[in-house]
Amino acid sequence: FFFGTSFMANTATTSADLCIIGAGISGLTTLKNAVDAGLNPVCLERESRAGGVWSRPQYQTLRVQYLKTEFAFKDLDWDSTVGDYPSYDDVRAYIKEYVARFDLSRYIRYGVDIENCTFADDSETWTVHLKGGSQVQCPWLAMCTGSLTKHRGMPKGPWDEFDGELLHSSEYVHAAPYKDKSVVVLGWGASALEITADLANNGGCKNVTLLSRVEAPRGQDWVLPRRDAEGCPLRFSSDGSEMTNELRNDRVEKAARAAAGGDYYSWVPEALRPQLRPMEGRIICSECFIHAGEAGKVKVVEGECTGFKGRHLQYRTDKGKCHALHDVDAIVCAIGYAPFLPRLQGLMSPAPQESEWHLGMWSPTVPKCAFVGFGFGFVSIPFLVDLQSQYLLRCVRDPALLSEMASLPTGQNFTDNRYIRSLLPPTTEAGATPAKAAPVAPLKIDPVQAPKQAADPATPASPVSGASGSALASPLSPTGSMIAESNYKIGGGTVAELYDLWAQDYDTDAEDSMAFDSPKEMAALFAFLHRFNGPSGSTKILDAGCGTGLLQRYAAAVPNCEWHGMDLSEGMLQVLKKKGGYETLHAHSISDYPWPYPDEFADVVLCNGVLIYVDDPTCLNEFLRVTKPGGTLYLMVREDGRATYWETMCAHEQSNAWRLKYITEPRENMPLKPQGIIYRIYVYQKAAAPKVSAAGR
Repeated sequence: FFFGTSFMANTATTSADLCIIGAGISGLTTLKNAVDAGLNPVCLERESRAGGVWSRPQYQTLRVQYLKTEFAFKDLDWDSTVGDYPSYDDVRAYIKEYVARFDLSRYIRYGVDIENCTFADDSETWTVHLKGGSQVQCPWLAMCTGSLTKHRGMPKGPWDEFDGELLHSSEYVHAAPYKDKSVVVLGWGASALEITADLANNGGCKNVTLLSRVEAPRGQDWVLPRRDAEGCPLRFSSDGSEMTNELRNDRVEKAARAAAGGDYYSWVPEALRPQLRPMEGRIICSECFIHAGEAGKVKVVEGECTGFKGRHLQYRTDKGKCHALHDVDAIVCAIGYAPFLPRLQGLMSPAPQESEWHLGMWSPTVPKCAFVGFGFGFVSIPFLVDLQSQYLLRCVRDPALLSEMASLPTGQNFTDNRYIRSLLPPTTEAGATPAKAAPVAPLKIDPVQAPKQAADPATPASPVSGASGSALASPLSPTGSMIAESNYKIGGGTVAELYDLWAQDYDTDAEDSMAFDSPKEMAALFAFLHRFNGPSGSTKILDAGCGTGLLQRYAAAVPNCEWHGMDLSEGMLQVLKKKGGYETLHAHSISDYPWPYPDEFADVVLCNGVLIYVDDPTCLNEFLRVTKPGGTLYLMVREDGRATYWETMCAHEQSNAWRLKYITEPRENMPLKPQGIIYRIYVYQKAAAPKVSAAGR
């Protein structure tokens, strides 16, 4: 993922042929197709990384419900090691490879806040107004923010009366914090069922209950495994073929009966069974949930939460009967996403007045703007958005096509193949089922040069996970070579001695020879999360294992930060003192307790590349001690050292000392000279209590 500074932080006006709002799968696909067609587009992304919903914190057991051959960019195959149904980590790595492979980052402006988008009838031009005073003008707009942009808020209710832990599903990462606890999940959707399954199968919970109200009049979504007994996928994505929904319904219902050993799962209450045929509603593919239900690990209850009394959850059934779930320790609210139409209406002028769009992408009230990727139903989003963006480019070539809008089918549900057939290029033969849409030929226009991403040495772009890079790596220094040969795992007192020797060459080796990835990624992640969740005033940062200060330099664009550093190597600190940027520096080992800081010293604690040298997981107590309540900790942990720390990391969650908020995907730490050194960054937030002190250890 690429970290970028705010785009055009002045009053400049930039012209482009096409402005794309959002850099998720829809925006990236539209961007790539536009570049291939000869346009110079600009893509604006609010966050500091590409990927849309996939760039945000998600539960770790998340997997795509489509086969990877369906859920794929048309011009980038999945790695052969990825399973048939890619994981959350797989998708993040795949998106990053796509951005890097086609050099899309030079068209993307990260960290952009859009105030509004207005259309001028006289010039037929859109103006996108950005916070800070800059703007983008373009004849065409592609709104690619999607329908899954903002989670619904917590439902109304007397939540303050609940004595246990209450969290939104968007805050749920994994099941470890809930060992030996009684957990209730509210909702009935993919997230609710998959989180329930994770808790039941992996959490060691005392008990797990799924509480769901009746979704009248259609009933609940169908729940199926990803494949039927013959191994065939059950999503039945629309592809433009002539296969009828009737045939698909018969196939899915047969698979449901086979999976359930009867008409439907006996452990699902009658009121929570689907009322419509599968293709008339939705299907959730979750064999993990089915296995948990069949094994009796999940109790499914029909009802709607009405209140609390201590740790007792009160609910009312659809028939008006009142009941309670007793001794509940935690509640996870999995209640879906907020409607996208009000959000668009607050952003655009003119704005769409209804969601019955032609081909799911053209609003009759919004000129020269395509809404790409807002479809739902049984269709793979990468396949759909490729067709929609190609259709957009055909309209850019020939705007007269928009005059035929009234004759096009309307709606967002793409389960029916007739919608897909309407998007296919006119040269496609009737009845054919193209795997990929034919690309639009380059446009015969004189495009306006799109501005390049301004180079900022303080905020370099993070290299792509696992990429070897096109730059030639310079040779390592002798000391750097010696440490690299050990896989950066020297033991004992040798660590300080070698890093003292390496100090003068460290920056050159780290940046030019190895393209050291983790400090750039940690700085980018800190800047990204701090932008939305950091303290309002000055931020006191402790850089534990600061070395020569790479983290501070990479995150220098983050305002109002006060940096403090600690490192084992006196030589490294001498180099850092000459650079400046830190208020205080201490020569101190992470494994020497207590650290030279008082309790609750820092708002943020960063630790990159050091824990591999510390075999004592109790050092995490010291990380907690020096962090303020509600503060954030960023820990880089190598995969080959994770076993040392994982049990203690989870124990601190179970004791409510901290909570895991985000995990990066596995990344190669030396992309220019890959050595199989794979790491992740774990982001924790310290709770207000309990307080861990040095004296109490």
